[in-house]
Amino acid sequence: MRTRWVCSVMVLVAAHGCGDDSVGQTSEASSSSETTGITMSPSTTTHASTFTSTSTTADTSSTEGTGTSGDPDTSGTTTTGTDTSGATGSESGSTSSSSSSSSSSDDGSSSSTTGMDLCALGCGDDELCDAMHAGSDDDCDGVVDEECGCTPGTQQGCFMGDPALRHVPGCAPGVQSCTDGVWGPCVGGAHAVDACDANDTSSCHALDTRPLVPVSLLDGLGSFGDDAIGWLWTVTCPEGESTCPSNFFDEYAPLVSGEHILTYTKLTEDGDPGQCDVVVRAHKPGLNVTLEWEPDVGGSDAVDLDLYLHEPGDTSPWTVGGDAHSCGWSSCTVNDFALGFGVSWFAGNVAPDPVDWSLSPTATDNDCLYAPVGEGEAWEMLGLGCHNPRYSTPNVNCDAAVTDPNDVAFCHAERVDLDVMPEGVWHRVAVHYYSSHGETYDAHPRVRMWCGDEPLAELGPAGFYDPEEPVTFAPADEDTMWLVADVAMTLDECGVPRCQVEPLYLDPIARTPLLATAAALSATFGPAYPPAP
Repeated sequence: MRTRWVCSVMVLVAAHGCGDDSVGQTSEASSSSETTGITMSPSTTTHASTFTSTSTTADTSSTEGTGTSGDPDTSGTTTTGTDTSGATGSESGSTSSSSSSSSSSDDGSSSSTTGMDLCALGCGDDELCDAMHAGSDDDCDGVVDEECGCTPGTQQGCFMGDPALRHVPGCAPGVQSCTDGVWGPCVGGAHAVDACDANDTSSCHALDTRPLVPVSLLDGLGSFGDDAIGWLWTVTCPEGESTCPSNFFDEYAPLVSGEHILTYTKLTEDGDPGQCDVVVRAHKPGLNVTLEWEPDVGGSDAVDLDLYLHEPGDTSPWTVGGDAHSCGWSSCTVNDFALGFGVSWFAGNVAPDPVDWSLSPTATDNDCLYAPVGEGEAWEMLGLGCHNPRYSTPNVNCDAAVTDPNDVAFCHAERVDLDVMPEGVWHRVAVHYYSSHGETYDAHPRVRMWCGDEPLAELGPAGFYDPEEPVTFAPADEDTMWLVADVAMTLDECGVPRCQVEPLYLDPIARTPLLATAAALSATFGPAYPPAP
């Protein structure tokens, strides 16, 4: 890990003083950010914006485990409430729907909601397990869905404390992962149990943006940095981001959805450092799917995996690279659309949604324009906005030592974005082992899915086999396709969009992944979609 103090100088002071070794020390670490031997030049008096930063990747392995239990056919679909138009959830009391229903836990107990206003979430006597209450601490005991079953490998947004505060300013859901058929702890977020609704921005506080869209980190400091004469940033990326960027300055562009923790360390005139965290929450409307695996383990040529999203509701066979019915590296990139033969699943740019193209008057809503390695500029040159869907950053060869996302050798996650999802239609996600490039190591794909500001699943490292073990591509598996999961969005009876995911299995009891050769899948779609959600 490399760190260097930011230092600032008066106009007439030689700028090279900021780079002197007596000012900033460099240290190496694997999982934390530390600085030692810090001194500052007495001539540094005001903020400046030239510095380097450090990065680590979060380890939330405490929420994962080995071994599985529960019936995947009954714990079934994970459903997450989100707003695919950008705003998330619904405010308490914004709509009203009184109905009678019940929910059951794995032990057979049930809780009745007869006569309850299902749209006015709040504290009650029981933890509820129906889709409308997924991820809510309904009994306000500080634990979320502790009595509810789930499908291993799936995730959901979670909020501890009064559910009515979930989307008020200052509050945000965390992430909850399913292991052994039960929900693990709620990690991250800002919760009612911590008085998040106070929304104190006087000191360091969270910032929201879309993946790829930069934010000014100084906007998250409040008055905490007012007395700083020098500072540095270190970043902890969400677990699963194979390479965490460290070339940012006072502006940070998250590469994947989730929470990115930017730790600000300042030095003041009295020589005492101070530290606080600015959490950058990256989320966006619609469906966001990413694929990562071991980067450049074998040398200059690495194993090559590819991500696919099939046209919603369509059951045409698969084509390597993609075709009119599947979004992939040869059918859905900015170059494909520039040449006029990219996929077209919707009605051009004519409302209502979903549409093929969208261009918002708010620049930062067009996140494709901020894509690295020249892709953003290419989308901007087309002048049509962002395509729905689109495939970004094919990761053929990369170097794990590169930390600049704008370097062509940076190990980006492959990603597919579907900014607006059609309602009530299944989509299928797949991964293809394109080539080993002569390498002999095993590759372990990690597929992360987000819908709006809510996580849906992290499949590959978890969710398959009994006992659980990661999905693995050996060199002999070259040209194998993994059918990962089906995803859909529906509106609940309160009008809130709910995304749900169903992992695909060859054997649902043993939870074996559904693998087949690309040649076989060129003649078939695979198993039928589930019944209409």
